[in-house]
Order: sequence, then C-alpha cells, then structure tokens
Amino acid sequence: MTKTCHENYAKISTKLAEMSTGEVAELLEKSEQVHQGIGGTAVKLEIEGVPIFAKRISLTDLELDNPHSTKNLFNLPTFYQYGVGSAGFGAWRELAAHQMTTDWFLNDECPNFPLLYGHCVVPKEKSRELNFEDHEFLDADQKYWGGSPEVRARLEAIENATHSVVVFLESIPQNLGKYLFSEEVVGRRNVEMIECEIRSTTAFLESKGMIHFDGHNGNILTDGEQIYFSDFGLATSLEFELSEEERAFFEKNRGYDLALGLTTISRESKAKTPEVAELAQRYKTVRESMRQFEKELRGDPNKLTEFPAEEMRKLCRKSGLETLSEKQPSGSFTPLSRSKSCDSFFEKLETKNSSQNQRKC
Repeated sequence: MTKTCHENYAKISTKLAEMSTGEVAELLEKSEQVHQGIGGTAVKLEIEGVPIFAKRISLTDLELDNPHSTKNLFNLPTFYQYGVGSAGFGAWRELAAHQMTTDWFLNDECPNFPLLYGHCVVPKEKSRELNFEDHEFLDADQKYWGGSPEVRARLEAIENATHSVVVFLESIPQNLGKYLFSEEVVGRRNVEMIECEIRSTTAFLESKGMIHFDGHNGNILTDGEQIYFSDFGLATSLEFELSEEERAFFEKNRGYDLALGLTTISRESKAKTPEVAELAQRYKTVRESMRQFEKELRGDPNKLTEFPAEEMRKLCRKSGLETLSEKQPSGSFTPLSRSKSCDSFFEKLETKNSSQNQRKC
C-alpha cells in the first residue's frame, strides 16, 4: 500500500470518527446526489480535500434492533442472492463485506477494492404512506420472487425504514462498462489488465469465502491502472452468520463471480477496439451460458433454476482457465492465479511483487 493511501485512510477515518451524526447529515445534505435506488442513495463529496463516494443504505427497523447482525434476519430465500432484481439481504451484511475488503487491502492481501473510510447511522426522512401503485409494485415483485412473503416483508421494511447506514468509500473515477466499451482503451495492456484482474480478484474472493453475486460492469470500477470490485449489497460470506441452507447455497455457486465477470467484459456488440472484440470472442461461450441461466432464472416462477457450476467449469477450462476449486485447496490462494493468456501480464507483475498494492490514492 502506498504512503498516500495509508495517510488518506488515517486522515479521513479520524475526521469521520470526530463528526457528530448531525454534522454527517448536514454534509450529506449539501452533497451532489449521483444515484438513487430502492436500497438507498449515493452522493459525491470531499473530506480533507479527498473525493469520497458516500452511499446511504436503508436500515430497516428489524436491522436497527439487531445492530451489526449478519444473520438472514428476514429469512429470505437463498435465490434472492442473485442479481436479477434483488434488493439484497441487509445493510449490516453490506457494511461487513466492505469492512472485510478494506482489511484485505490494508493488510496487503488484495488491492482490488475501494477503501471504506468509515460509516455512520443517520435518521432517514419519514417515508410517505404507500399508495395503490406501491402496493401493485410489491404484489408484482413478490410474485416474481416465487410468491415469497419474506421478500415482500423485506421490501416493505425498506420502504418504512427510519434510518440509513452511510458508508464512506474511496471514490473511483469510472465504471468498467464506460471504460472498456469506449474508444479510450489504450491497446492490449489495458484489456489484459482487466481480464487478468477479474480472474485474480474473483479467485481471491472465493478463497476468502465470499461471493459478490453482482459483479457487472456498473459495479466493477477502474482508474485505468487497475479494477475495483465495489457495491457489496448482494454479497455473502462464510464469515457471516449463515444458516446451513445458505452455506450449501454458497458451495453450489462457487465460480459464479468468475462467470459473471467474464460475461460482463465479453459484450461483442459493444466492442470499439480489436482487443476488446478479441476478448469478447474468447469468452463467448461463457457469456452465452451465463445469459441463458439468467434468462431461465428470470422466467422461472419459483426461482429454483440452479447455477450451472459444472458447465461453467468446463467452459472456463476450454478458454484456458483453471477454476479456483480445481487449482488449489479451499482456503488457500495464490494472488495471481495463472492462465495461459495472462502469463505475460502476471510475469510483469511478479517482477515488482513488493509493489503489488502501490496504487494511486
């Protein structure tokens, strides 16, 4: 980790810790809103001259009564983990995931995550009463998710939430979709970096017992030098207080992040350069299989379609990539997981192994 990153982290974390809830609320009120969704809103701001991305995550009353619990408090079905319209399992899980990824960076284990500088629980403006259209939406969403009353209870609780958890994150310039599918990508090195860091970062996450479940182009960020996996609203971890059913679901979905990551960078119709088109062609079969799974899942009224893990492993092998579970025992990790097409990239990195985490901050 660079000295600048370390200094920024210490400086901003200290500043946030010194601020009162009222001061945080006032700071958020004055900041530019850049996103609004069912789970919360996000703003851009500056602290001590450093740009910050602050996300307000709705904190339901049930979560407020169970501070920092990573249990599945709403008893949501496991298929609600998939990023096909899910609002996530809760604010505390999202916060815990960011705390883990920040620790991994600070401990020089993996640099591919934005730093979490701090968090704060703040009051939320009272929601208006749900109207007829709101209830129609809830009816439709409940039906879409297999008629699950637990999903409906979660959505209603979000609508009626009285507080939010605000996470203050390192601001990264742009998302991968805008970067990769523009004409600004400079040659093979940039494309190689993206491909290889998606492979190594998803392998790292799995080795740590975490699945992101939402690693699409909007949630993978870049500064042009490396990528960053962000937005852990759908993430699960073996470090969470999981049920046996959730643990079994985790095992069945090993390889999901890699498959989704390769899918999201292989959109042939969006390619603006020969290098990106070549990348899209290399993972075409992975993309087609993943899109077919998502299509079947969306159309399944009971949401019982299973992720084709074995098929994905075979497709990865055909593309020259060994999956984590085939390459090494669970719980171990070689930061730069090898594949034939990434050898030259990894060799360059290994010549300066001691500076692996020296990114710009």
